[in-house]
Amino acid sequence: MEEVSQKAASLTGFATGTKLVSGGGDQQCTGIGTGAIKKGIVEVTVGTAAVTMAYMDGPYYDDRMCLHCSDNVVAGKWETEWLQNAAGSSLKWYRNEFAIPEMELSEETGIDPYDYINEQVADIKPGAYGLICIPYFASSVVPNWDPFARGTFIGLTLWHQRPTLARAIMEGVTFETREIVEQMAANGVEIDTIIISGGASKSAVWNQIQADIYGKPVLIPAIEEATSLGAAILAAVGEGLYDSVEAAVDQMVQIAGSYEPDMAIHDRYNRYFTVYKDAYRALADAGVYERLVKLAL
Repeated sequence: MEEVSQKAASLTGFATGTKLVSGGGDQQCTGIGTGAIKKGIVEVTVGTAAVTMAYMDGPYYDDRMCLHCSDNVVAGKWETEWLQNAAGSSLKWYRNEFAIPEMELSEETGIDPYDYINEQVADIKPGAYGLICIPYFASSVVPNWDPFARGTFIGLTLWHQRPTLARAIMEGVTFETREIVEQMAANGVEIDTIIISGGASKSAVWNQIQADIYGKPVLIPAIEEATSLGAAILAAVGEGLYDSVEAAVDQMVQIAGSYEPDMAIHDRYNRYFTVYKDAYRALADAGVYERLVKLAL
């Protein structure tokens, strides 16, 4: 462990003698700050984008070359993770462009417009009455690696009301995450529990949607800023306050809530998930997305 020198202090503003501890990348710190440092745990951060990370005791390589494998901040351990370009930003697009009444009501009441959206979504049946959102509003990375992919609604009718789009977006983003989780499982990663962090974890209805789509228990950490907590844990270990990352996590990470999957709804979502994947594949294989992108140039 190093300390801030007098010269470095003059350049940075840090106090001379401040101890420096090697940390990790943002998602690695998030994994630590949520307690995803044990076999069987997957951590999903749903913010503007989304990142899904799985802890591994050893390296598991992806023959499809969709997911990367790297060493973990926890010494001798490994992880696999990847990105969704548009997660919470997809719902934010809905809020900005379609939830105008909720935005206006928010100005009058001071209640977050997302709270109104969540209430509306909770009243809509799983599956959004046959409406599926393919949430590639900023193209698709894992597992398709398709720069031409675009956001798509399948099954829209005159009968669908505006909030149905919001539910379909929540479900579509979660379907995209499920594809990543299933690829991890196909690579040999054991998955028992999923921990959710990020802004979307404030939505009870979205948390339940995730549990139902994954068919796995979903846990919500007590501290929302899990990345900062993970960095603090590494600092505490580096300072010698704890003997190991595992010991620090046991003391510093707490779970505030949990959601159990409804397996009957999970079975329903399994059928929707098949349509979701087939719809994307049909459009991509026919070159529809690529042709649209090139027409728009």
